[in-house]
Amino acid sequence: MHELRIAEAVIDTVRRELDSEKLSSVETIGLRIGVMSGVDPESLKFSFSAATSGTELDRSGLEIEIIPVQAHCEKCHKDFAVDELIFRCPACGTSDINMTRGDEIEISFIGYK
Repeated sequence: MHELRIAEAVIDTVRRELDSEKLSSVETIGLRIGVMSGVDPESLKFSFSAATSGTELDRSGLEIEIIPVQAHCEKCHKDFAVDELIFRCPACGTSDINMTRGDEIEISFIGYK
């Protein structure tokens, strides 16, 4: 379950932030998770809850924003949303595209009390 490792990485990052800012508690942690990241948001929430139980973060919640897939066409230079995971440019039909969003896993904010 790689969601537990991701939860642990988030917890480590938040703890470092708490230490550096000399703060004692966190209310909410915002995450951006791309559709193509391979992360199951519910499993991540469960793993986060289990990993923070009995710690200074046990009352912290996760707010997860799901990021859709977006791409850029190398042929016609159009930026577009990838619908139904069809990786072809809707303007020119080429598959010579680069995914620009949708595979990220990142902390977007830490809400302090």
